[in-house]
Amino acid sequence: MNLNLMMRRLKRDIGIYGIALPLKNISLEEYIMEIIEDTTIPVFSIFCPQKDEFTIDLNACSRNQVKKNPRGGRDHCELFIIPDSLLNGRQLNGIMDVEYDDSYLSSPSAPVYCSSNTVDVFGNIMTMNVEKQIMDELINPVSHDFVWPKRLYIYDAIISSHIVCYGLWQHDSNLQTITPYQQESFFQLAILDVEAALYQLMKHYSNGIDSPAGNVPLNIDDWASAKQERKDLIKEWEDTYQVDISSYVFK
Repeated sequence: MNLNLMMRRLKRDIGIYGIALPLKNISLEEYIMEIIEDTTIPVFSIFCPQKDEFTIDLNACSRNQVKKNPRGGRDHCELFIIPDSLLNGRQLNGIMDVEYDDSYLSSPSAPVYCSSNTVDVFGNIMTMNVEKQIMDELINPVSHDFVWPKRLYIYDAIISSHIVCYGLWQHDSNLQTITPYQQESFFQLAILDVEAALYQLMKHYSNGIDSPAGNVPLNIDDWASAKQERKDLIKEWEDTYQVDISSYVFK
C-alpha cells in the first residue's frame, strides 16, 4: 500500500485537503500518521496480519521443561523463548502453524545414485517421492501453543531442532506489507480513526476556522458518528474473522 496515496485520499475524502487546521507544533500529515501508527495499524493487524514464515533453531532458544501447559492441562511440553534477533524489531502477534524444516530432516550423507539411463533417473525420482511420503507419515506433526509475546510451547517429541513457524505479524508503519486485497479494509478503518480523532480536536470549531482567505467551514457533524461507526466495524470484523480463538494448535 502506498503511504502517500493513502494520505492524499484520506484528506480528500474527509474534506480537509489543503486546509490548515489549528494544530500546534505538528503538521496535519504528522498528526494523521500518529493516528495510523498507534491506532489503525495495531488493530488492523489483529484481523488482517502480515503473514511471514521464519525458521527457529531451537538449540539457540532459552528452553525449559514444563509439566503443565499454559491452558491448565496436564500435558508435558517444552517452552522455548523466541530470540529477539529473529523478531528483528517487528511485533509477532501469533503463530498460525509450526512444521519441521524439511531441509534438516533429510540426511546429507544419504547416498544418491546417478545414472545416465532416463528410466533409472525417473525410477529414482519416483522412489524418493514414495520415501518422502512415508517419512511424512512417520513424523509426528508439531502441536504448539504461542503465548504472546515470545513464548512457544511444543507438545510433541522433538525430532529436529529446526522448525518453520508461520507467523502473524503487525504491519510495518510504511504500509508496504498491506496487500492490494487488504487496502480497502485498511482505508475503511483508517478514515474512521482519523475522523474520530479530528472530531475530538475540532468540535469546538463548529462555526469553522478563520484563515487569511476568510472563514473556512468544516463538516464536523459528519465526523461525530465516526466513533460509533468504528465500533460497529470492529464488531463486524470480530464476527467475520473470529479472532478470539485459542492459539493452541493440536495435530
